Amino acid sequence: MAKENSYSITGTVHKVGEVKSYGEKDFKKREFVLEVNSNGGDGMVYKDFVQFEAIKTFGETLTYIKPGDEVEVKFSVGGRKYTPKDGGEDKFFISLKSWDVKVLSSFGGSSVSDTDSSNFDEDPGDLPF
Repeated sequence: MAKENSYSITGTVHKVGEVKSYGEKDFKKREFVLEVNSNGGDGMVYKDFVQFEAIKTFGETLTYIKPGDEVEVKFSVGGRKYTPKDGGEDKFFISLKSWDVKVLSSFGGSSVSDTDSSNFDEDPGDLPF
């Protein structure tokens, strides 16, 4: 199922949060973090940590993903504007709304993907930022 403004990323699950409820309408959200590798312009490989959110009942179904699992996440980019009541400067927030998560390999299990990630095993060491 393709959605407008949708993207896909593969990475390793770093953290899975609990389902949280908000407001009177019992809006539910679960956040999870992927560790992904990025190739720097300097030839180095860097680790990025990207946080996604799963809303409504989809968040409750994510009990099957665990830290260490390699997954493919399909997501849409959203955002909102917040204007402080005190007249301060507007702030803008971006959210990555996941709508499909596919486990490619479970932690300690065998991979069902033919993606070779052996090029991403180098630790870039201490970074200056």
